[in-house]
Amino acid sequence: MEPLNENDELKRSAPTLFGLPKTDPFVVPDGLFERFPHEVQARIVDRKDTPPAWIWWKRMVIALPVVALMAGGIWWSQQTTPVESALAETQLAPLTDAELDDMDDNDLFALTEGADAQEAPPELGNVDVNLNDNELLAYLENENADLDELITETE
Repeated sequence: MEPLNENDELKRSAPTLFGLPKTDPFVVPDGLFERFPHEVQARIVDRKDTPPAWIWWKRMVIALPVVALMAGGIWWSQQTTPVESALAETQLAPLTDAELDDMDDNDLFALTEGADAQEAPPELGNVDVNLNDNELLAYLENENADLDELITETE
């Protein structure tokens, strides 16, 4: 078997590279450096001063959402149904006795109409109740109160 020379080996492994013309790629056409500055200046003068179309598209992409948000805000602010009337129409279910028993005085005061957050809740612990003996005993039995402890607290 005869060894292949470099040209045959290059032709077989890289046919496209082998097919390139064998010229010097660094040759400059005649008169390039004399013509080049004049051609560049002529192109600069011929160029128009109008901005390219993509700048207008960019501005529109930014402006369109802003305009849509402003239109939505104006529409929302001019709605005929105020929020307060929608809330006034809401019906609340009354609380059961068990739910009322679980609440403390501050929670009950907050549920009353016209309760302001700045007002102090009234004292509800000093209520005068006139009960007869049978009603008082029934209450103490219902609450499972320890009578001995009650007697020692009142002394």
